Amino acid sequence: MSELFADIRTNLKIAFKSVRFNYKQYASFFAALFLIQCFFGMLTISSDMNTRITEEIVYEEYDYDVVFLDLNYYQTVFLQNDELQVFASDHIYDIVRIVDRYHAADDTTTYDVYLDLLGDMQLSFKLFKNKYMPYLQQNLKSGQVLKYNYSEVYKLDSYRINGMVSYVAIAAVMTLVSILLITSLYRIRVNHYKFTYGIYMSFGADYKQLCKTSFWEMMVVSLVTFIPSQAFSVGIIYLIYMVDGFAFTYSPLVLLKVFIINIVIVSVSVCFPMWRVSRNLVTKLLTSEDNSNLVSSPRRSFNFFNLTFPKKYEVVSMWRFRKYLATMIVTAVGFSSIFVAGFYAADVYEYTRSYTRPQYTVTLATNKIYDETLVPDLAVIEGIELVEVTATGEAAYNLSHAKIEKGAVLPTANLVVPEDDDDFRVTNEINYVMVDNKETIDALTSERFDYKIKGDPYEILTDESAVIVSNYIGNKKACDYEVGDIIKVAAFQSQKKQLDQNLQGKNRLREELKFYNFEYIELHVCAVIDGMSTLDGSPMYVAKSVWRELMRDDDAEIDTIDIYIAEDATMDDAKIIFDRIRDYTSLYNGRLVLTDNHVVSQEIITRSMKYYALIIALSFLVLAISPLIWFFSQTLFVKKREKEFSVLLWLGAIKTEIKKICQENGLILAVTATITCLGLSWALIAIIQWCVTQIPPVLYGGTESFYVGIHIPIPALIASVLISMGCGYFSSMLPLGDFLKRFSATENAREYTGSDE
Repeated sequence: MSELFADIRTNLKIAFKSVRFNYKQYASFFAALFLIQCFFGMLTISSDMNTRITEEIVYEEYDYDVVFLDLNYYQTVFLQNDELQVFASDHIYDIVRIVDRYHAADDTTTYDVYLDLLGDMQLSFKLFKNKYMPYLQQNLKSGQVLKYNYSEVYKLDSYRINGMVSYVAIAAVMTLVSILLITSLYRIRVNHYKFTYGIYMSFGADYKQLCKTSFWEMMVVSLVTFIPSQAFSVGIIYLIYMVDGFAFTYSPLVLLKVFIINIVIVSVSVCFPMWRVSRNLVTKLLTSEDNSNLVSSPRRSFNFFNLTFPKKYEVVSMWRFRKYLATMIVTAVGFSSIFVAGFYAADVYEYTRSYTRPQYTVTLATNKIYDETLVPDLAVIEGIELVEVTATGEAAYNLSHAKIEKGAVLPTANLVVPEDDDDFRVTNEINYVMVDNKETIDALTSERFDYKIKGDPYEILTDESAVIVSNYIGNKKACDYEVGDIIKVAAFQSQKKQLDQNLQGKNRLREELKFYNFEYIELHVCAVIDGMSTLDGSPMYVAKSVWRELMRDDDAEIDTIDIYIAEDATMDDAKIIFDRIRDYTSLYNGRLVLTDNHVVSQEIITRSMKYYALIIALSFLVLAISPLIWFFSQTLFVKKREKEFSVLLWLGAIKTEIKKICQENGLILAVTATITCLGLSWALIAIIQWCVTQIPPVLYGGTESFYVGIHIPIPALIASVLISMGCGYFSSMLPLGDFLKRFSATENAREYTGSDE
């Protein structure tokens, strides 16, 4: 172990001398590693803060883990007495409270029993299900179901896991961005100092030695910036969370996590540039001009084109430097574009976080429970703002599909073309939704969902041949419906041939069209509603009579009622409304099941996590990388052109003309950077939008998909464009000033001494 520490100390000592001697070469790396360490410091501190805040909120708002609804007297006594307990160690729950609900209609009382699970909640509830649930189910009446709701305390483990997954995902993305940054800077440095690396290799340095030397030099730089960057991170996170009055906490483990990530980034970033250098012949590195691999010479003399100086001269020169300039512009502007995409990602996060969700869901155990007074009774309960009534059925699962007029289908839509009717296109990627009452349409047209609506959705309540559709299928625009378009929906009748059960998707649909008999119901579009997620199928709202025919169930009724409360409701409001709804649903003696979705508490938790502010802060740090690359690369590049400028001056050019050369260079770079920034920003935003709308939620631990459109955050785009334009211009001009001063000083000294050397 002592030898290891001695080796580390020796390597750090040598690297420190190298960095101190060449500190100007490493100035950009100091800034880059400072920003990178700030990335991960802020991310790690906020992750720890979010975990603690979530626990504080949950434990403050919930004093139970699970609540059993509508238990009868015998079930309640069974739990009170814990009749299965034999030894003290068998006791796995405590009763927090019991709420009595008296029903005057049949002179009965049911009970809501709130339980606090002891020890590990997951294990305790698993034991509870195995031991206690069979006894509780023995006392159920016909048509009753045993219903229980989890509290958010029970979900704390899932919150921790989701927080960890989010941290790892963001850290992985930022690690890639950081590696790209350091690799880009190091590649620029290597190109400008190939002769130096040729000297190293001529003395026997191989790929391993080059990597080792570069790694320790970067470690010295990162050690210098580590503490200041972490202090800066603490300050930013403190300001972000202080707004809501949360107590700030800091774990020393943050330093360890960030330092480990820092080592990974430094280790990986130096490998590729050093690998490229090690593949070159030593003689080639020693004899070639720096950046010669990025410069192409013109094939003809400039005089053949009667070029004017300096304007056209520099245009041709920039064509010679096109490889270098293209690489630098894409790299530098890429980080500005990430800044714009970061604002879009923050908007998407805020949209999904604040998306309207039902606070409670009422589920009917059987169709026989439904009556026409159920929905109106729930809608008038104090505190309820919106009631959405649904009954859905997948077209493919129910051997159905829809024929859409050819003219309403976009050319890019991938729908099935029926063999016998070229006027229609067919799809079964549809979810049929029953419309039976005004509340369903009220929910669709509510401002809380902010859907884009064309036509009159209420027509479906008076016309059974009307249908409400969406232009999107699988979160991609597939149709361009107009009110009045005809759609034919298929009700299965019989089959001519048994199909291969392994067939899926469109191949199966084609076979169904051939070998199944359908009765088609002709409908006309009364409204088009866009803005909802269609990843799992495009919703098609039909009248009850049509829905029953498609589902082949003459007794079908609505089966789910989603209940929405005020967006600014507090936890106390939610608890009061829950009790009011329970007073009503308990009248059904367990046949009407109420589920608390805990939307209010989840909203409080996600709002407290400050991801929006964190993404914005990280985006600004990414933006700061762009000027770093511009000025680092251009400073070195202009330095390499000093011989060219000196020759031009000795041949008679004046300083104003040399400045015009760089001005032309800067203006062309500014215009090119602006165009590149616009294109890359749009491309990155399109990629984010595709990921959000096309990747199934189950792949990243989500529970629901969302549809979000593409939009450009204008303030962020303006800032990004201005930075790109400014950096493109001034990175060409500012380094020139230093050269002209030194050139003048050299010429003055030569005139003073009378020397031609």
